[in-house]
Amino acid sequence: MMKTNRRQFAAILALSVSMACATTGPSVPVPPNIADGLNLEPHSADQRALSELLIQLIQADTSNPPGNEGAAVAVLAAFFKAHDIPTKTISAPGLEDRPILIAHLKAARRFKKPMVLLGHTDVVPADAKAWKNGIKPFGGRQQDGYIWGRGALDMKGMLAVEAMSLVLIKRHFMDSKSHKLERDLFFVATPDEEDQGLGAQYVADNMEKLFGDRPEMIINEGGIGLRNLIIPGQDLWAVSVAERGNVWVEVTVKGDTGHGSQAWGGFASQRLIEGLTRLRESPFPIRLNPATLEMLRRAAPAAGLPKSFFMSRAMFVKGALSSQPATNASVRNTCIETALQAGGPRPNVIPPKATAMLDCRVLPDEDPQTMVEALRVRLAIEGVELKVRSMRPGSQSVWTSPLFGAFERHLPADGKQVVVPVVSPGSTDSAWFRGKDVPYVYGILPFMIDVQELKTIHGLNERIAESELHAGLGRMVRIIADVAGTLRPKFKD
Repeated sequence: MMKTNRRQFAAILALSVSMACATTGPSVPVPPNIADGLNLEPHSADQRALSELLIQLIQADTSNPPGNEGAAVAVLAAFFKAHDIPTKTISAPGLEDRPILIAHLKAARRFKKPMVLLGHTDVVPADAKAWKNGIKPFGGRQQDGYIWGRGALDMKGMLAVEAMSLVLIKRHFMDSKSHKLERDLFFVATPDEEDQGLGAQYVADNMEKLFGDRPEMIINEGGIGLRNLIIPGQDLWAVSVAERGNVWVEVTVKGDTGHGSQAWGGFASQRLIEGLTRLRESPFPIRLNPATLEMLRRAAPAAGLPKSFFMSRAMFVKGALSSQPATNASVRNTCIETALQAGGPRPNVIPPKATAMLDCRVLPDEDPQTMVEALRVRLAIEGVELKVRSMRPGSQSVWTSPLFGAFERHLPADGKQVVVPVVSPGSTDSAWFRGKDVPYVYGILPFMIDVQELKTIHGLNERIAESELHAGLGRMVRIIADVAGTLRPKFKD
């Protein structure tokens, strides 16, 4: 009898697990499949033009500071002019010599609100001496199947894909008798994303004037395809639907000065170091955002039973999420010291003041103001001065939209690839538009890369595989076709 009960219990458990793993998440609307009715695959000439455009953009050194984004805007303006796509340049206050470029494909009759392909032209600086194998950060070199250079991934590769996508959409929709655009399509390249984001902020504040209406959907950076992100052998298309907010805080500790040979406890730099140690040893708690829960549910089946059962319900996975920097930064608030300063006029003088700059990030549904007080508690330094240098709340879009449905249809290459919503650890220009109530603002670079390639963003030897650059163009064009085009126009030519 005991053996029978055990068998029954095992059978019931197995049935429960299998049923639980079959549960589904929120419904995602799927747009009409416009792309499959057209031959949208880029020609070899399109691919060569795409590679050349990226090389030219990389060669335009737009390191911020100082920016010099006009060099990249000139490249883009010439590209669009060659393909007879109208453009205009505007300037944001405070960025008068750093232009914003807007290209426009106008729908014959607009049945839906505009769609925006967004990107930034500035890049972070690069130390040419540290790059290997003779690669120059702004050389735009083609080698070993890659295009190398600062901005290849962040985000001039995406800018090139978005620009070339307008060319292909124009080719297939603007002069077609059977396929039409039912929403205006805009390409927007902004300056200053790597600093204050003033370019995108200006665009977000003036959307009705610039686009004629508030856009319904925006595609920007923030997510990317990653191999083996959570489960070995599984490729994830991580679409950023949310971003953490940022709080940049200057921490100052003051104390007595004196001779370095007569050290005493409690001087400024010592107290600051001890406080930063306490901060590091007291991490903020893990809290799973709804987008993170949905990511786990979608990724879980590849883990196999019984792991998939627990993973789909976020059980026993918090340790795994916090063990990797990329996922740890998406499930908790963080603070990291990015600058330290102390020192007297000589090595034997104890400095009277020590400061640190902290880059703190807060989950998208938390008030960033609470971070300041939480920071004060964790540092536990008597008399510490905290000065907020920058504060911006997090942002979030729902992923239950036709655009996300188009991602699900056209990003995966096979059954092993899964499209998931994620919380982006950092912040992008998307936040400005979510803050102005644009419904669907998503971040996705349409390239599948590995962790080593991911590390080159803001790092050494940044590069993109040319095959992925070309594949990304095909993915992007098909996505745009499904959400911006129509097979059966409601009007006659």
